Amino acid sequence: MQRIFTKSIIKEDYYLSNDCLQGGVIEVLKNFSSKYQLVLVTLRRSATQLNKQLVNLELMDYFVDILSSGEDLNPRWMIKYNLIREYMGDKHDSSHILISDTETDIKVGNKLGFKTIGVLNGIRTRELLIISNPDFICKSVGDLLNLETIDIVEVKKNENTICRSESPVPINKNRNR
Repeated sequence: MQRIFTKSIIKEDYYLSNDCLQGGVIEVLKNFSSKYQLVLVTLRRSATQLNKQLVNLELMDYFVDILSSGEDLNPRWMIKYNLIREYMGDKHDSSHILISDTETDIKVGNKLGFKTIGVLNGIRTRELLIISNPDFICKSVGDLLNLETIDIVEVKKNENTICRSESPVPINKNRNR
């Protein structure tokens, strides 16, 4: 018998209990949260289930804020765009960075004027992330740990090619919210 996953199944405790983090995520969050203000933006519809999952994965302490919406809006990227824009007001610019493994999130970051980093150890392929036009692509979350030796591939904005970045990702801690 084939099991079909629906949005309601994804919200169940059993499904969430099987969720796990990619390698290096905790180390990156520890490192980044000691230097930067991290905000988690998600489209989880159930605040209760989101809270359970963040507690179970021991992620709550790394974020200064968690933005979530059960809104149903098309196109879907507009939901996160609106959440971030409302949260930040006029203070969104290229001194902020959005890190994601989805083309939808990269589009949000681009529309807000953020630097964007696509991470390949998520759910999307390199080709999908390249189409979304991120500023950088890295192979894994763990690659973000050491910004001076980070193995990042820069995506040239006007070409369909990839080249190695000459410098580390510019992340600015001194930002105003």
